[in-house]
Amino acid sequence: MNIQSIYITNAIGFILLMFLIVSRYITRTKGGLGNRLYGTMIRIAMIACIVEPLTFGIDGKEGAVYYWINILGNTYLYMANAFGAFLFCVYVEYSLYQDESRLKKIYNKLFVVVFLILVLLVINIFSGFLFYVDENYVYHRRPLVAILYLYVVCCAVWCLVTVYRHRMHNKKEAFFPVWMYLTPIVAASVVQMLWYGVSLAWVGTSIGLVALHMSLQNQQSYLDPLTGLHNRLYLEYAFLKMEKDNKNQYFGIMLDINYFKLINDEFGHAEGDIALKEFAQIINNSTKEDGITFRYAGDEFVILLKSDSEEKVLEIENKIKKKISEFNTEDKHNFNLYVAMGHDKFINGLDNEDSFMKKIDNAMYLNKKELHALSYAQAVLKHCHEVKN
Repeated sequence: MNIQSIYITNAIGFILLMFLIVSRYITRTKGGLGNRLYGTMIRIAMIACIVEPLTFGIDGKEGAVYYWINILGNTYLYMANAFGAFLFCVYVEYSLYQDESRLKKIYNKLFVVVFLILVLLVINIFSGFLFYVDENYVYHRRPLVAILYLYVVCCAVWCLVTVYRHRMHNKKEAFFPVWMYLTPIVAASVVQMLWYGVSLAWVGTSIGLVALHMSLQNQQSYLDPLTGLHNRLYLEYAFLKMEKDNKNQYFGIMLDINYFKLINDEFGHAEGDIALKEFAQIINNSTKEDGITFRYAGDEFVILLKSDSEEKVLEIENKIKKKISEFNTEDKHNFNLYVAMGHDKFINGLDNEDSFMKKIDNAMYLNKKELHALSYAQAVLKHCHEVKN
């Protein structure tokens, strides 16, 4: 690859990242640890897209300035690879589990590895055991530099294992397109490792970052922005999978917050949104790895369960009732939560989405009729007079 090609590939990578930054700004991407990690990866890659063609451009030019630009520039590139790979591992873990305490337990220890690599790269500046610039001011790699590439590959494997482990322990659909990011990076890095003079690693990283952003943005269309649960659009996709699955049995639960309108009328829509989020968290925590939760419409929710028996469904319904009772006992809000629930079995070959939703909707309304409406209404409004007084 000639120097013009190197300039072009890295310029393409830089431009892609610029478009990515603009897209994130336009969509008003929110803060938070995940987005800070992602933003840091973008900045590391952007600098690398400038540094890499610079090191190729001055390679072989005489002078102390060029020598140090070559050494320090390549040191940055290897450091960027090592630290960027580590950040992506952290990003994957946080995106899947949303648990900062979990990150500290795992990645404080793993950071020791990346820190040692950074130390080795600093030592290499003066010893040249990984790479060096010779008396003719030409850059050379030594065999030991393969350790750095092996580390990046290990990080990629770690990310895949993390995603696989999450899917094994948490059977709910995991929205994280790890392959969209890793494939172009690993492919480009392997080519660059095998053939020095080929500059593809950072344009590959840029493509990976953009592909990851596009995938995550697309998948946001499957999530309810208020509750964080899957939405009705994803429910349609889940039904398509159920209809094609002839090996497993499925049940559905329809849930409705009783007298939700009273909460809105008495305390305002902001308090109603809190009620929806609290209820969503209760049912999501109650299903854990057993099912997928959806916000169907307004204050109606659906749970789809893969189960061989109705006992699991009843167990989850009882768990939801218990958690709601505990929520009401804690007395943290002006309102109490009360729920009507109904369930039924999905019969493959006979049921489709419409017929099955009608079945569980009817079951839920039968349960609703059995509830004592007056006593529940009084309980929901228990704080109204207190607030007004």
